[in-house]
Amino acid sequence: EIHILTGCTAPLTVQGSLHAGLTEVYVKKNARVVSTMIEYWHQKVHSRPLKAVIVEDGGEYVENLIMLKPGLSIQAYPTVILKGKNSSTILRSIVIGTDSSDIDIGEAAYLVGENSKARLITRGLALDSSYIKQRTKVWSKASKSSGYVECSGLILSDKAKLETYPTLQTLVKDTELYHESSIGKVAEDQLFYLISRGFSEEEATALMIRGFLDPDMLDLPEPLLSQVKSIIDLIVRKAKM
Repeated sequence: EIHILTGCTAPLTVQGSLHAGLTEVYVKKNARVVSTMIEYWHQKVHSRPLKAVIVEDGGEYVENLIMLKPGLSIQAYPTVILKGKNSSTILRSIVIGTDSSDIDIGEAAYLVGENSKARLITRGLALDSSYIKQRTKVWSKASKSSGYVECSGLILSDKAKLETYPTLQTLVKDTELYHESSIGKVAEDQLFYLISRGFSEEEATALMIRGFLDPDMLDLPEPLLSQVKSIIDLIVRKAKM
């Protein structure tokens, strides 16, 4: 078992930049790989990362993507092929759109091995005049396989846009695929309740956003989890609602 932690950013002095990367991950028999990526790009950076993963018999691949600032634009679509019998994957992402960022992001899982399992969870928060497109896909040709997709979006600005595109496809009859999708805004009754309990409007909004994004689901080490929560709160306070 291995846990890989990576961070991506660029100097504030950069006047224009393109970040392009290619990652291949091979999870062998009964191995487990956890990959956590934290990205924080300023507004003059375009990002185009590519990632492909192959999982063999009994292997598991877990990915956590934390997109705190996406830069001017980003396109990312990590793809996992569950080739082996009893292989599995969990793909979780938290994406925050800020400024005028154009974000086209998602993930795909291909169920090839018998009894393979995939779980894809995305959370998108659209602030300022950002534009978020969430694309998730589970494709199956494996017997006794299962897949679950959850796409959730929260819009906090009248100028922001958010779209979700969940896709389920199967070539066999003995597979179970599910999806849940939702887009909404901060519920005023819940906000009023928190304010009535002594929170300021800013504190109440930050608390609800943190609950929606749910960074605890990522199972991060505590020092890192606390930092992620603090940065999320800071970004929300600076955003134009």
